[in-house]
Amino acid sequence: MRRLILLLTLFFAAPVGAQMNDEGAEIARAIKEAEREGYEHHELARHLAVYADDAVFVKGRREAPDAYDLRFDHETMANRLARQYREPLSGEERIYFRNVKVEVTGDQATMTAEVAQHFFGGRDELLARFEVARTDAGWRVKAVRTWPTAQQIGPDIKRFSDTFWLEADKRAETNLTDETSSLYTRLATLLEARWTMRAYQEACAATERRPTDTEAWLARARLALEVGALADVDKAAARLMKLAPRQDLPRALRPLADKGASKP
Repeated sequence: MRRLILLLTLFFAAPVGAQMNDEGAEIARAIKEAEREGYEHHELARHLAVYADDAVFVKGRREAPDAYDLRFDHETMANRLARQYREPLSGEERIYFRNVKVEVTGDQATMTAEVAQHFFGGRDELLARFEVARTDAGWRVKAVRTWPTAQQIGPDIKRFSDTFWLEADKRAETNLTDETSSLYTRLATLLEARWTMRAYQEACAATERRPTDTEAWLARARLALEVGALADVDKAAARLMKLAPRQDLPRALRPLADKGASKP
């Protein structure tokens, strides 16, 4: 009985989410709501409202920075998302946050979380770290870094451990020296290792070698979007449509000025 009383006393004495004060809870709520608006509803303005105008977005392989990081400023990320959000939602998109922790020190804060992004046929699991600062407009994210931990497609689950990256790197290196490798195989191997910039460079080289290869131009356009080379998205897409005018170009690859780009 004494133990029960002690546990109840401790429970009611501690505020809900004891690891997070009121400011921390406010920060967590704002970030989660903004990410949900973007991922589940493709609401660009609401998604980016929590980010500072000079925010930096980094997509990495691991927690520590390395040569394979993709880094975007606010303008580039906004334009990438504007294109990506023109693609129709399946209705299966859901985003969940677990083990959310916020540490507030004066006018600075850091939020970390495990994130699960569900989509039709699978899910991505990743870790995220948001660096937040107090501004005249309230708390705003100044930098965010995300890196994957697992991916499920159908029944298959891939876990991104250090061993996975070492093996993926070896396959990528071997494939680059294999002159018999097809463009599709080469790009798939590079993307598995998250050598995204190198994959984009390979696609560009392929279009230079085979300027009438529509598959190479499509790959170049898609990868240009991935790495934030937005002017090249338009260039590659225009070339593709000239080569194959009847091809149905994905909405994300259509020029932002295309008024019909967002139509169902």
